[in-house]
Amino acid sequence: MNAPFGRRLPQCPCCRSPLLGWPPDTRLRSCNACYRPIIRVPSIRHAGVSRLCSLLDLGFTIYGVLTLILVATFAFSDMSALRFAKLFSVLLFVVGSVLIVEGYLSIRTKVAFGRRRIIRGQAAYWVGVWRLAAGVLALCLMLVGLGI
Repeated sequence: MNAPFGRRLPQCPCCRSPLLGWPPDTRLRSCNACYRPIIRVPSIRHAGVSRLCSLLDLGFTIYGVLTLILVATFAFSDMSALRFAKLFSVLLFVVGSVLIVEGYLSIRTKVAFGRRRIIRGQAAYWVGVWRLAAGVLALCLMLVGLGI
């Protein structure tokens, strides 16, 4: 507990370790324990209050929303299949990049995250290897899609 202000220290949204010494003028920082990039997002409901989000989770969310928009546009407009494939391959770049970074950090720190739980040790290492492999595969599919 932060005694002078009666607030708890901010925690990493991924590994729940305390984030010490966050400068007030910075919006982006990495966790000391798991090295995940964390961004401070201003709250919509409360003025002056910020929320901490993982930048990698934000990348997955952006990928999901853009994929839904792309599929809806393809279904309800006269977009050609070739244009859909090219735009989808650009979205594969986003998810492939996020998976590669997440896999590398899981291998390096032996801390991984899946289905609202923290995985540590050798299991996290193998989760990282598989995420890294999936990211490389997504980037290869992106190259194939752009080459069409």
